[in-house]
Amino acid sequence: MASNEFNEAYIGAGTYAAVTCDCGITYFVSPPEYSDSYNEGEYERLLEQSEENPDKFKQTYGCISYGHIDSRCIVLDCECKTADKYENFILNHKELISSFLNASLKRDVTEAVNAFNSNKIKTKDEVINEYWFDLDSAPKDSSWFLGLTEEETIEEVHYACDLSGEEQPPFKGYFKRVGTYFSEVKITKWKPLKKEENV
Repeated sequence: MASNEFNEAYIGAGTYAAVTCDCGITYFVSPPEYSDSYNEGEYERLLEQSEENPDKFKQTYGCISYGHIDSRCIVLDCECKTADKYENFILNHKELISSFLNASLKRDVTEAVNAFNSNKIKTKDEVINEYWFDLDSAPKDSSWFLGLTEEETIEEVHYACDLSGEEQPPFKGYFKRVGTYFSEVKITKWKPLKKEENV
């Protein structure tokens, strides 16, 4: 089983309905936790499918946690153990990965020094204004993007708002993932994720 540290790093979502792992196994919450967890007739169809093909449709309880690795949906603790394989790959090649990251960092530092020596380096405000957008144009849907915090750190965030107070205290703002939870972040600028960064 993948370690807690690895699971916390890649888990990006949870559901009280159904989700299909990349291996082809569909997990669904039974009995439903909420009345609107499933579309009309969906839960009944899943029950029938689990009786006909129990190896491919599995009932579970509580929230189903899952994440995406290499554009593949991986369910936490799925019997396919795909998460284990990714973690083992990283651990088995940690020296190679470390060498690559160090080489990349060295290249970035060299480029920064060369830019400074050639008088092409820009001020902090110039860089921010060139590569970051004003907050009033940030997405207001559930899409993820990069946010520049008040402390000038970079976080992957999304906008969320629920002022009804029905399920939990009202909230409105930008939030980042912290394991399986979300934490509000104060940001001043934003920019889109690169395509390969999208989850």
